[in-house]
Amino acid sequence: MERKRTDDFAELMTAAAQGLRQALSDGDKSHAPGSWQTDLLGEHINHLRAHLNRLQAGEFTEEHLSHIVCRALMVYAAAPRK
Repeated sequence: MERKRTDDFAELMTAAAQGLRQALSDGDKSHAPGSWQTDLLGEHINHLRAHLNRLQAGEFTEEHLSHIVCRALMVYAAAPRK
């Protein structure tokens, strides 16, 4: 998926939503339905870090940015609240 740079937040949100949709679709193919809800916070953080590390290393065999956004949302959902 090719991305363009933008200063328009509406376009940014649309692009992020498209990437998130793709990451969730990818996950549907490799994980049981709802399994993300049973993963511990640390598991989501570890997966997020793995995608960050692969992206930083220049690996582009997977859409890491979309998976980073997806895992960040999972971290947000799994994190305890005060």
